[in-house]
Amino acid sequence: TASYNGVNVTAEATITVRPIGIAIPPASQTVNVGEAVTMSCVAVSPQDNEVSKIRWFKSIKEALDPELTEEVTTMLGTPTSNSTFIESNVQTSFGGRYYCRATYIDKTVISSYNANIIVAFYDIKTNPGNVVGILGHEATLTFEIDGPPASAVQWYHERAEVASSLRHTRVSYQIGTRHTIKISSLELSDKGNYYCKVTYESGIVMYSTNGTLEIYYSVMEVGYSFVGGTATLTCNV
Repeated sequence: TASYNGVNVTAEATITVRPIGIAIPPASQTVNVGEAVTMSCVAVSPQDNEVSKIRWFKSIKEALDPELTEEVTTMLGTPTSNSTFIESNVQTSFGGRYYCRATYIDKTVISSYNANIIVAFYDIKTNPGNVVGILGHEATLTFEIDGPPASAVQWYHERAEVASSLRHTRVSYQIGTRHTIKISSLELSDKGNYYCKVTYESGIVMYSTNGTLEIYYSVMEVGYSFVGGTATLTCNV
């Protein structure tokens, strides 16, 4: 409002504020070793202050790694810009916190919050070995998982699944990472090749190599002594 020759004159001005910022930040996710991971970042970009660049960063111990390679696509005719970061054949070292950073024409810089990428690792460290059992005694077969607990574990004898029974007892230890099957009252039919199959909730299935269980009638036949008449077959996963 102003006064001109004693007359108050009022003028109005309209100020339009166009928002800027990260509309859709990258999302946290869990991927398996060897798979691909895709992260997306969408920034609001008004016509008079478009996004000039979107960059990707990985944060480790509060220190920034060098800028990551990015693929930037400007969506013409719409008030947004987006960027997609794709990493194929992910390895465990890829896991960490990632974020995108949008730079506008007026030099304004806005970053998204962190997306936590977890890479699930699976491995069979030790396959079943060759062991000897004594007829009528027991043998214990064991393996351990290096990675998340398995959702299902199966033992196979000569390609036939070994089901739980009075002579076959299956037990899991250490929050599902160590599994054993105890075969009591060994019979000659128990000898042969054994292997294990591990299934994870993610759908990944892993198999060990074969371990051989030999059955003898007595300790004298084997040629050395046993402690408690127990043979152990081990499969570490």
